[in-house]
Amino acid sequence: MDLNVTILYKLVDETQENSQTYMPVKFLCGYYHKETNIFEDILSDRNYLDLSISNSLGVPEGFREVKSFKEVCKFVGKNSSFLWNKINSYKYFFSVLEEYWNVSKKNVICFENGEERVLSVRDYKNQTKCVKFLDSQEYNDYLDKLINDDISVSTYLDKVYNNSNFVRTFPGDLDYNCIQDVCDFVERRVFHQSSAIKQLVTSIFRSRIFKGEKNKTCSLLVGPTGVGKTEIVESISKCLDIPVTKINASRLTDNGYKGFNPDDIILNIYLNADEDIERAEKSIVFIDEIDKKVVRDNTDHSFNKTDVLNALLKMVEGDVYYIENKKYDFRLDTSNMIFIFAGAFTDIYDTKFKRIGFASENSEIMGLGKDKDITVSDLESYGVPIEFLGRIREIITLNKLTKDDLLSILLDGELSPMKYYIDNFRMLGVDLVIPRSAYDYVVDKAYALGTNARALSVFVDEIFKDILFEVFTDKSIHRVEIDEQVISDSYKYSLFRKG
Repeated sequence: MDLNVTILYKLVDETQENSQTYMPVKFLCGYYHKETNIFEDILSDRNYLDLSISNSLGVPEGFREVKSFKEVCKFVGKNSSFLWNKINSYKYFFSVLEEYWNVSKKNVICFENGEERVLSVRDYKNQTKCVKFLDSQEYNDYLDKLINDDISVSTYLDKVYNNSNFVRTFPGDLDYNCIQDVCDFVERRVFHQSSAIKQLVTSIFRSRIFKGEKNKTCSLLVGPTGVGKTEIVESISKCLDIPVTKINASRLTDNGYKGFNPDDIILNIYLNADEDIERAEKSIVFIDEIDKKVVRDNTDHSFNKTDVLNALLKMVEGDVYYIENKKYDFRLDTSNMIFIFAGAFTDIYDTKFKRIGFASENSEIMGLGKDKDITVSDLESYGVPIEFLGRIREIITLNKLTKDDLLSILLDGELSPMKYYIDNFRMLGVDLVIPRSAYDYVVDKAYALGTNARALSVFVDEIFKDILFEVFTDKSIHRVEIDEQVISDSYKYSLFRKG
C-alpha cells in the first residue's frame, strides 16, 4: 500500500445551526483505507475519519484531500530547493512533510446547510475569534472508542465535544469571555481548590488584559504537598497555551556552587518557549518549594538562602537579561512574565492556630475560610523577608484534601490513576472490573500517609503490579476482575482468557 499524506481539520466554530467551520491543525502521514474512508496515521498510531463523514456525524475533526507521498514530494520540489535523491534520508522525510504542512494550511472549510465554502486562515481570523484546540489523551481515547464502535456518536459528543479542552482567544491575546472555561478545565483536574483556581486564573487574565505599569502578576500558592499546586499551574498553562518553566527552589544557589544559578532560569524560559522570544517574555515561571529558601531563625545557617531570594527579586520586578555563549545569543525581558511561587510552609499554622497544622485532623474540620487564609504577617513571622513579600501581589491558600476529596479524584478526576489503568487496559482489549472496596482501600492508605493526592498513584500501582505482569505476558487475557476483599494489604484477582 502506498504511503499517503493528508491534513487533519478540527471544528473551530459553530455559530449557527447547520453551520460548521473546520481549520487545518496538523498533517497526517500513513495509509488511506478507501473501503472504510479511514486514514491510519503512522506518526501518532491513530485512525481518523473523513471530514465529510465527521461533518455528518457531528464529530469535531476529520481529514480531506489525501495525496500519495510521492505526489507531495513532487509538489514540494517545485516550490523549494528540495532534492529528490534525498528522500530516503530520515531527516528529509520529515522536512518534506513540514514543508507540505506549511504550504497546505491556507484555508478553513466551512459547511453551511451541507454546502462547502473556503476561507483563507487570515480572512477567517480577521472575521472571527481564533479558537485553539489542545490535545488530550482522554479525547484521543474516546475517538478510538467511537471508531471501534465501542461507544455511540451521542456518547462521544457528550463525553468529549461538550466537554472539550479548548478556549476561545483573540489572536495573540486573551478573551476575557473564556475565563470560566479555563476555571472549569482546571477544576476537572484539581479537586476542592475552586477558590484558589479562580483567584489565580483571574490574576493571570488581569495581567494580560489590563494595561499599565502596575500590572505585574506575582502570586504565592501556600498549601501542603499533594493538594494540586503544581497541577493548577500546569493545567492553566496547557489550557491557555502559555509556556511554563518549573523550577525547584531547593536547587537554586546564588553563586552556582551547587544546583544552578538563578540566572540560568532565563535560559530555561527561552528553551521552554521553543526559543520564541515573544512567547518566552509572556510565559509563566513557576518556582516551587520557595519555603526551603526561608531563614527560620538564628540557628538556620543554610547556604545562601537570603541571597537566592534577593536574586529572584530582580527577575520578578522586571529586568533585561542577555545570554551570550557558544550556542545561544539572545535578549530577554522579564517585565511581562507571570511569576508564581509555591510552598508548603508546613507548620505555619502552628503559630497562628496554636499548633493546628496542615497535617492535623482539626484543620480538616475547621476548613479554610477567609479568616483562616495565610497573610503577609503570618509569612513574615515564619521568616520570609519583607522585601520579598512586598513583590507578592496575591497570597493564595489551598485546602487540605479530605477522604471524600481523594475518593472523588479516583472516581471522577481526569487525572485519576484508576482511570489511567482502566483506559490503558481497554486499549489492550482487556476489560477491568474494580470493586468499590478497592477505591476505599486506596483512599484510606493514602489519607493515612498524609501526603494528600500524591500518594494515590503509589497505592493504585501496588494493586496492579502483579496484574500487569500477567496481562503483558498473556495476550489471551480479555478480562480482569479484582476481588472485593483485601487480604493482608494485597488484592486477589481473577483472569479470564479468550476461548
